This record gives sequence, structure tokens and C-alpha cells, in this order.
Amino acid sequence: MKLAILGTGLVALKLNEYLKNDGYLADIYSSRKNKKFLDYKELENNEYDVVFGCLDGEKTKEIYPKVKAKIFIDNSECFRLNKNCPLYIAGVNENIINKETKLVANPNCVAIMLASFLMPFSKAFKIKKVIVNSLQAVSGMGQKAKDYFLMERSDFEYFDQDVTPRFSLNGELIQILDNVIPLVGEIEKDGISHEERKISEELEKLIPNIEVATMCYRIPVLNGHTASLHITLDENFDKNKVLRFIETKLNIKYIEICSLKESLKNSEDIYATRLKKDPYCPYGFFITLMSNNITIGAAYNSYRAFKKYEESNKIL
Repeated sequence: MKLAILGTGLVALKLNEYLKNDGYLADIYSSRKNKKFLDYKELENNEYDVVFGCLDGEKTKEIYPKVKAKIFIDNSECFRLNKNCPLYIAGVNENIINKETKLVANPNCVAIMLASFLMPFSKAFKIKKVIVNSLQAVSGMGQKAKDYFLMERSDFEYFDQDVTPRFSLNGELIQILDNVIPLVGEIEKDGISHEERKISEELEKLIPNIEVATMCYRIPVLNGHTASLHITLDENFDKNKVLRFIETKLNIKYIEICSLKESLKNSEDIYATRLKKDPYCPYGFFITLMSNNITIGAAYNSYRAFKKYEESNKIL
């Protein structure tokens, strides 16, 4: 099978690792001048079975018309809200991919984690509203941000805690080390950030008639996203029944008390922790989800989409 990956960032490299471990060699396209990579100018001259998009939305819009492939599996926001493009959640809505599928998108990295819980849960329990607070790792901003964060750590250790700020917020340079930024993405006119809007809109596409309100924070962690959820149902419920459902029906590992570092030991799993009823809302409960944003939130989901497509086509 002939495969190609567009991009050479964190997600692209991890995806390529999955493919290589499975015995596949993919052509990798990049704007970087490197003999290991192909130039995007060559893309329209080559045909593929599967092309993976690991670029941002604007770059994807520019490059996609050159793609000649049986299926395009995209990680950007470019096609997510397109009514003709399904959003794929590994282990949840596998049936959206078949041998006729031409285009499929990964949701936002936080939305994948949330949908893995909410989609099956909403079929067993009627959800009225979900409030999400996401705590998002620095690697979610890409390789350059990851490098900057490691430089901040180095500054702290070797320059008597004198950290040079390298990140931009409202036109000013700030540091992320020892800091919490109550914003991910640009703020839009209504005060909602672009990241918050993406998560809500993508979940509403995946789960019709659900209300999702989000607040996103950037935290000084290299890898791993955390989401604290408050879920309101339409009737009173038994906490033990909810817990049994999570433990037996979801592709999620529940641990009563789980740290982010512990959850990252297995980068192909989503973890849930701290299930508790809301003492002031008999229909509500809290729960926390954790996962690796590079794998669960992007590369591993793309790889699983590829494996489902391969299975549907019975290509050996």
C-alpha cells in the first residue's frame, strides 16, 4: 500500500513511527529542505492509497487540491465541520469508515478525549449539559513551543531561576514555566476562544442536541491534556451505575485517583478519575479525563483510522 504524510511536526513523526512499526514506509512531504523529505511541489505527480494530513488548517487548504489518494485522513481543523466529512473517534464510531470513504478528519485533540467518553455515555444516559475546563500541555502548540518550554526549564536551572519569556500573549512576551495561561487560541468577538469554539462545535456535530461550554487553559506541562467535566443529566442517577458503565462499557481506564504522569505511561489509553456527584445538583456529577495529546489526540487516532480503512478494503 502506498502511503504519504504531509508535514514533519510532532504528530507526523509519531504517526510515521506507528506506520513503520507496522511495516509500512510512507513518503513524507515537507517545506523543509532535507533529502529525507519530498517537496510539496512533487505531490500532484504522485498517487497514493492513503495520505495523512498533519498540517495546520490554512496549509491544508493550500495543499489538499494537489492530493491524489483513495482516502485523505486529516488532522487539521480544515474539514471538521464540513457536513460531508465524518469525524472519526477510534473505538467509538468505527463504522463511519468503509471502502468508499474518501475523506475523514480527526477532531480536536481535546474533543477526541471528550467524545470517547461522551458519545457512548450519551446513549445510556440523557445528557442535558456539559461544562469542560481543559488543561492543555505545551506540546499542543507544536515542536517550536516544546523547544521554547525546554529552554525555559534550562533557564530556570542554569541561570538562577532567571527565565527568558518566549511565548506571546496579547502582544507581550510571557513565560509558561511556573505559570497558567487562561487562554488557548485567539479570543473571538464574543469572548470565546477559537480553541473553545472548536471543541464545542465538534462535539455538537458528533453528539446532536448536546450543550457543551468550554474553558481552555495552557499549563506548564510538556505532554498530556487534562479535562475536568461537569455533566448534568436530565434526571437523578446512581453514581455506582455510572461507575459500572464507565468500567465495563467504555474504552477508558478508570482509576480512583490518577495523576497525569501516571496516565501517560500508556500513551494509547484515555484515563478517567475523580468521579463524584455534585452535592448541590442531584442531576450532576464531576469527572476528570486525561490522555496523551500527541497520540490519543492525533497520531494514534489517525493510525487507527488507517487500520479501519485497511480492514474495510481487505488490503494485505
